Amino acid sequence: MQLARRTTPPPHALVATRTSCLALVCVVLLLLPTTAAAQDAPVSGARLFGGDNLAGLRGLARTVAASNNNAGYIAVGTNLEFFAASEFIRDSTTTTTLYDHSRFDNTYTIAIAPLRFIEVALALHVISDSTSGGGLQTDELQVAVGDPQLAVKGGFAIMSGFSVGALVDARFASGAGFFQAALDTTILTMAALASYTLPSLPLTFHLNAGFVLDGSENLIENSNAPSYERFAAQASSFNRVLLRVGAEYATRYVGPFFEWSMEPFVGDGNPGVSGSPMRLTLGARGWLGERKGLQLMAAIDIGLLGTGPRDPGDVGAGKDAFTVPTWNLMLRASYRFDPFYEPPAKVVTRPIKTPDVKGSPKLAALTGAVLDARSGKPVWNARVRVGSDVSWLAVDPQTGQFRSYKLPVGKRTLSVSAKGYHDKNVEVSVAESMSAIEVKLSPSAEIKPGTIRGTVGAIGGRRVHRATVLIPELDKTIKPNRRGKFSIDLKPGEYNLVVSARGYRTQKKSIRVVEGETVILNVELHK
Repeated sequence: MQLARRTTPPPHALVATRTSCLALVCVVLLLLPTTAAAQDAPVSGARLFGGDNLAGLRGLARTVAASNNNAGYIAVGTNLEFFAASEFIRDSTTTTTLYDHSRFDNTYTIAIAPLRFIEVALALHVISDSTSGGGLQTDELQVAVGDPQLAVKGGFAIMSGFSVGALVDARFASGAGFFQAALDTTILTMAALASYTLPSLPLTFHLNAGFVLDGSENLIENSNAPSYERFAAQASSFNRVLLRVGAEYATRYVGPFFEWSMEPFVGDGNPGVSGSPMRLTLGARGWLGERKGLQLMAAIDIGLLGTGPRDPGDVGAGKDAFTVPTWNLMLRASYRFDPFYEPPAKVVTRPIKTPDVKGSPKLAALTGAVLDARSGKPVWNARVRVGSDVSWLAVDPQTGQFRSYKLPVGKRTLSVSAKGYHDKNVEVSVAESMSAIEVKLSPSAEIKPGTIRGTVGAIGGRRVHRATVLIPELDKTIKPNRRGKFSIDLKPGEYNLVVSARGYRTQKKSIRVVEGETVILNVELHK
């Protein structure tokens, strides 16, 4: 009995198949080392969130997430699915004969996000079905190599933590040999997507709802083909409604998840809801490295409805409706990276050594700090000048410290001034080995505070809920109002503001507060 494009290959075809599979594995393994440089990138701006599903798109096992990865994201991966079941398939002619069946499904995927709101994935399936028992003299083996699959997903964040999108997925069912697909055998999936992440927990819910146009029955040219060959082809005479619901909890290194899926057959002669595929999937993924680049996933399908063997009267005459096993094991390994990300350049400073020339005068540098005489805190806006020099020494606004250039040893006069303080002249003796000096300035009058005022939002003007603005120097946290606005009065000085919100990248801003003046700071957070 023959199947169009899905038949039992001769021995030499099996050898070619295994050789080709090995070559595909080698290609994936060769791709991984080329991305090692991406691991050196810092977490900020380059960390990857969530995980990828069996097709390479961001999601769970089969469920697709509406939220997207960063533009430039690339992922390569490989899956293995396996099940074995006794008395799983009923013979379509005798109805009393039952066959044992097992299946290996290897999938190789590559996915890319060319834009912030689009992901594209390409998958190649290598499927091996084996049937035994039921009076068969030898095991029947059906192998399909080269089932290509192309999926395109778009997603948009419409509010904090909530995204919607759409999926178009085309699988070109083929058979023994590479890329022998025909358009009339295409399985086309179209679905609407929604994802929501709780603001207080790393818990995300996903919903997929759509329709599957299934042309796989066109793989069967021989109407008398055995039932096990029809199952190996996953032939279906019915289109399907698609509904998937899932949730994932993402910790630092492990992310458990579950999903429930239902695909009721539609059309005349269909087996009804009780005979349609329904699965519960339980699994977990683990990430290695701070950027979560390497992902390992393990999951198991539990068949709830539509499990084999199917009774003869379940479907109409001449119709096919595939069944699902009571269990199906899934393993996946993938590597995700951004080849276009460039980490900030590292600046290395080295001290300049002054040559010791015999006979030249002895030189030494003068170091010290300018402090407030009342509080003992650094005076951030202090200016220090040596003698009658025109130039002023640089003063660190965080510590008030300064260091002069090399000076001849001897007595020197330091002129120190700062806005809001009385000027001060200090006589010092410059020596080769001397301790740092402290210059304390007295406030000339009450110092007026400055003001930092601004707004925290997302790209496009969207509001961000529960954002925080942290000032590490004061150990103080500001919570913007519902419109994202905030304001705070601070003493003059240099401050670092750390702006963060769940689901968005943290940003750090350096601000200088001037006495009696207002600084405007508007921050747009990115996911």
